[in-house]
Amino acid sequence: MAAGPDRPPLRLLFVAHCFPPAGRPLSKVGGMQRVGMDLLAALERRGDITVEPVILRAAGLGMAAKAAPFYAGAFVRILARCRSGEIDAVLFSAMPSAWLALFVKPLLGRRRVPMAVICHGHDVIWDFPPWQAMVRRMFRTLDAVMPVSRATGEQALVRALPPERLHVIHNGVDLDRFPAPPEPGQRRAILAAAFPRQTAALPEGALVLAIVGRQVARKGHAWFIREVMPRLPAHVRLWLAGDGPEAGAIAAAAAALADRARVTRLGLVDEAQLAGLYRGGDLFVMPNVPTAGDIEGFGVVILEAALNGMPAVASALEGVRDAVTPGENGVLVAPADADAFAAAILSFDRDRAMLAQAGARAAAFTRATFGWDATADGYVRVLAALASASR
Repeated sequence: MAAGPDRPPLRLLFVAHCFPPAGRPLSKVGGMQRVGMDLLAALERRGDITVEPVILRAAGLGMAAKAAPFYAGAFVRILARCRSGEIDAVLFSAMPSAWLALFVKPLLGRRRVPMAVICHGHDVIWDFPPWQAMVRRMFRTLDAVMPVSRATGEQALVRALPPERLHVIHNGVDLDRFPAPPEPGQRRAILAAAFPRQTAALPEGALVLAIVGRQVARKGHAWFIREVMPRLPAHVRLWLAGDGPEAGAIAAAAAALADRARVTRLGLVDEAQLAGLYRGGDLFVMPNVPTAGDIEGFGVVILEAALNGMPAVASALEGVRDAVTPGENGVLVAPADADAFAAAILSFDRDRAMLAQAGARAAAFTRATFGWDATADGYVRVLAALASASR
């Protein structure tokens, strides 16, 4: 719903609690943070809306020290902007900031300013009773709830969200973040430029599987090493980028393999190295397993890998099902099915021409389907309709 002669630009207040500090873009970037930053950039590029950001930028212990002053300031600013009529809608980038709506809305009287939130998964299901009580209150108060996947939307409905307030809008990917995908024959040289020592140790004809992400139980990294890697030939190698509480379990699983060299743990990588892995590896793997009290909200890393010509073999689980379209950017297999994962990987290993075709198809599909500008359209349509109805 674009601005026109009879429709002024939508004036949006964008509230986010978790951006990295200015000048340190890599100090605190997970899926939620990347989504918030990329969406804000896409909104700010538009000519049919104006965006006023209210952002907490901090990392580590700085988050705790700055949280209370940020929320106090954000409350005052949201309330003032709503009362003055200077904004048409408020969009919270995640649930941990949306609780402010519970305190602002009762103070607005007859002035109706719609408020919406983006839900990412764990911010809905975190199993802490006071938080769950707060989530239900927020779902009764907010005008729109925008989960990034159907699975997260289902969790919101379970928590008594009125169905008419549910608007599933999938995540996007920054189409300008990486160059055009390389030709298949260029991939290994790209990998060697980013990781010379590790690439030199690869055997002839290696198939490099890549995993990127925070190393937590739901990601299934240790399970994949224990159960799937022994089912694959020795030239299939697994490279993992990231860190997290499961790092020890991953290391132990890798150490238990007959050939420890088959797993390479890269740890935290910078942007250039991440691009090198996406553009130099062969096949992306996302082996999520069902985990009590946790959920995969979407899987932006699948889109990033696909944009660089790397298709995915991933678990048909939770939000991953919205990130992978079988036959377009990857293959979905049953979660925790080691034989199914091995069979899918071996099919690509045996037919490298098919792998190259799948990579080209994944890049084209991702570019056509998941650009942030198109995703931002979904948010603007919902928010503009709510603002129009409230006038």
